[in-house]
Amino acid sequence: MLDAGPAAYLSHESAAAWWGHRGSRLEHPIHVVTVRSTTRRSRLARVHRVRWIDDRWVTDVNGVPVVRPELVALQLFAIHRPGRAERIVESMWSQRLLSGSSIRNLLDDLGKRGRNGTAGLRRYVAERPSDYVPPDSGLESRAQKVLADAGIHVRRQVEVGGEGHWTGRVDFQVIGSPLVIEVQSELHHSSLVDRAHDSRRIAALKADGFVVVEVTDEMVWTDPARVVDVVGDGLRCVARSGG
Repeated sequence: MLDAGPAAYLSHESAAAWWGHRGSRLEHPIHVVTVRSTTRRSRLARVHRVRWIDDRWVTDVNGVPVVRPELVALQLFAIHRPGRAERIVESMWSQRLLSGSSIRNLLDDLGKRGRNGTAGLRRYVAERPSDYVPPDSGLESRAQKVLADAGIHVRRQVEVGGEGHWTGRVDFQVIGSPLVIEVQSELHHSSLVDRAHDSRRIAALKADGFVVVEVTDEMVWTDPARVVDVVGDGLRCVARSGG
């Protein structure tokens, strides 16, 4: 990144690997995106030059400037055959690095400006219903087992809402309880510049009478006791509220 100069961001599959996508590797050629006004060349990376880089779709992860996973998806459809791009994006979705709604937000923001990859990514999303859930990556199964071993039984991918309306689909709901459990990608979730969407969704769930707790993928895989503690705290909160 230093060799590519200022206003450069890790991009494409290199960015996917930096975000923790298990199917991508951070290896040569390293992909970097920068603005066309930058004339510096790099001997270490494949540099992609664009007219501008929207601050909303870039961030900093572990000290490295990197494009957001949704922009990675657009970039993949720009350089790969549709089948390969779809497999990577589907896998990123399964790992919770992005979602259908976050991809649609990107397309609403950038899709009208004729960027390469827009048509392919738009087609990919259009072929999937709004309630589509990609094949389980193993994270949900692991989380369900951790909770079951602690005597907490849950249902996966539950449609929830208040009286007469639908709020959304949640990762887990404890059986017989208004407790909702959301499993987040720790790296992605902690690095988001704008968490307004998450805040609105959680606020809507709480308004419908649910208690919401969040755990991370890192906790599920490496610290299951903490997952149980977080969910246990949520169950105690439900009990205190009389739910």
